Amino acid sequence: MAETAINVVFSKFGELATRELAVLLQVGGDIMQLGDQLEWLQPIIRDTDRKRRAGTVDGLTRVWVRQTRNAAFDAEDALDEFFHKVDLRGQGDGSLLRYLNSWWSEITVRHRLSGQIKSITSTLDRISVNQKQYNVEHTPSRIWTSSATAFSPRDDPQIIMEKYIENNVNYLKNLLDVEIDEKMVISVVGKSGSGKNTLLDAVCKKMMWQVHIWYNMPPDSSTQDVLKQVYKRAYKRINKTDPPYSASEEDMAARLRELLEGMKYLVILCGISSKTMLNCVWASLPDNNNCSRVVLILESGHYDVAKHGADTLNKKMKEGTILWLSRWDEETSARLFQDMVKDSGDGVFKVSGSEVGKPSGGEVSTEDKQYVYAMTEGNPLAIVVLAGLLQHKEPVERETLLKQLDQNASRMPAIERILSAFYDDLPQDLKSCLLYLAAYPKNITQPAEQIMRMWTAEGFIRRRKGKTPEELGRMYLDELISRCLVTRIRTKDKGSPQKVLVHGRVLEFLQSEARHANFIDIQDRCDVLEPAVVRRLSIQDDGNRYTPSKTRFPKLRSFICRVEEEAGQIRSSTTSTWCWWSSMLSCLGLDLVLGAPAGHHDISFLCKSRFLRVLSVQGLGLVELPEGMGDMIHLRYIRVKCKGLKKLPSSIWKLLNLETLDITGTDVKEIHPRFWTIKALRHVLAEMLTLPAASSVPEELGELQTLHGVKPAQGDDNCPLHKMTKLRSH
Repeated sequence: MAETAINVVFSKFGELATRELAVLLQVGGDIMQLGDQLEWLQPIIRDTDRKRRAGTVDGLTRVWVRQTRNAAFDAEDALDEFFHKVDLRGQGDGSLLRYLNSWWSEITVRHRLSGQIKSITSTLDRISVNQKQYNVEHTPSRIWTSSATAFSPRDDPQIIMEKYIENNVNYLKNLLDVEIDEKMVISVVGKSGSGKNTLLDAVCKKMMWQVHIWYNMPPDSSTQDVLKQVYKRAYKRINKTDPPYSASEEDMAARLRELLEGMKYLVILCGISSKTMLNCVWASLPDNNNCSRVVLILESGHYDVAKHGADTLNKKMKEGTILWLSRWDEETSARLFQDMVKDSGDGVFKVSGSEVGKPSGGEVSTEDKQYVYAMTEGNPLAIVVLAGLLQHKEPVERETLLKQLDQNASRMPAIERILSAFYDDLPQDLKSCLLYLAAYPKNITQPAEQIMRMWTAEGFIRRRKGKTPEELGRMYLDELISRCLVTRIRTKDKGSPQKVLVHGRVLEFLQSEARHANFIDIQDRCDVLEPAVVRRLSIQDDGNRYTPSKTRFPKLRSFICRVEEEAGQIRSSTTSTWCWWSSMLSCLGLDLVLGAPAGHHDISFLCKSRFLRVLSVQGLGLVELPEGMGDMIHLRYIRVKCKGLKKLPSSIWKLLNLETLDITGTDVKEIHPRFWTIKALRHVLAEMLTLPAASSVPEELGELQTLHGVKPAQGDDNCPLHKMTKLRSH
């Protein structure tokens, strides 16, 4: 998929235009020519991607698309290399000699960029010649064009959905309230997209429990992983603080039983895949004879787990404890669809000669019912996503789109067709943002503000006059929520999302697209096969299953690493454990520092990734960050949540483009005073960071928006807060 690569190049062109006018005077013509070629190719590439998903693209066309994508990658690399050299020039000390060297270097860098752009343009010309020579033809499909970003207000899809599941909500609520003192397991079973999480969320809003735990298990979680996470969440619910990480795997079950002893609890678990795992979790939860409940959210393929819970674990009530969510009937499907689209203008559009989406209260024709049902197969997720797709369309576009979906009916399942159409329809500036969410595993919620800051750091958010990056990021996220692709989990005041989640079925689609586009490499236990071409790397591990492999990533833009925090702290009690961890971490180049205590890891291998913009590390046993980080001039976002981290490199002040530093959850107390001279700084979040004296901050920090966990030096009344004129949160 080359379209995403082309989108990124266009964002780089915009960055170049705002930063280096002198360069445009010298190589502007070459860049315009390259931009023109990519702009012509973009709609053809987009249409080819649609056909690829439908299985109608031949091998030669795939080669042509791959070569075009690689040319776009080369253009991105050339521009980033130029930015790297220019920004290193800006780290100078102001001396005359440095100025003269910088001036000569600038001429050389511009000349090199011009040569690279011309070479890439020639490559695209050769690809075009080969396309004609090998008769790689493009026949445009009769399809809609991508919509503009609407940023329009719309009812929360989850609120609309809840009207249609009221019977199931009441049934499940009554089941939880049934007067049976013994603990009981209840299962909610259905296919992906059937509304299981929506149902549980609606029920939880209506009920109160002494201890309420909801854990969405990442794929391949072990029983010990589940017990640790349930214990962690229960401890925090009861004690309002994180637990001390002292419990070993052997006594975790005992600690959990002890913690919940005498409590009336509701434990909701999404993703248990075996009867053995259920038995272990069940045995770890005390029976307090106070109507405590365990609710399982299960895919239809794990019905045997639900049956085991009902027949074997429940003592008094076995019948009726499994709630099966099947596909919706024609009537309900059509009415939900009608309510989802009624806010988009006049709320009426024609399908097969009839009107669908009439204002609520009108009768839905038999033809409409059959059409919506055939299009979505009665899957609630498919209905909601299709409605979100059509809401911004003009009547003619809607008809064209639906006909195209009809044509692919024999090749792809309903939800697959609709997700493919929805992704194609997204505005260009939203596609990369959505695809970036593929970095995280299924069932994992993400803080909204973190995601938006990472989008900004990657350059995905297109700047607009009169809007801050934060405002634009919020608008982008609201748009994805409005289009039913991202779910709002918890809300702050004024309805802004605090955490977001991508539905499992949507995430599967995004991860498939991300892999095909070489947009992001997502790993859990596997070795990285081609590190030299990886542009974004996501390591997500909840079970300590890395495989050894020495790697370097010269083209890396984002490094996102999340491991179970307890796993990141190596215990030195046995030599075998130490050796195993040393071998495991080598897969990332996270070699143990010679002479340092066990558990102190080194991420200096990332200093070779010159183009890195986003660094997000959580759970590793880091004590300090490498000094060479100061030369990673592209870095715009640093988030390190590692309890052992005590020191930041003195060279951090050299990161002229740094926008976000998030060191919450660390033990860092000081930072180099010159750090506060970085003009690009927008967000600084810490636990106990000390501000320097105002005299150490010579200029106003006019972009700084957020300052958390930071305090003035003790006894220093000369605080630099008055130089942070745009602070919104501190």
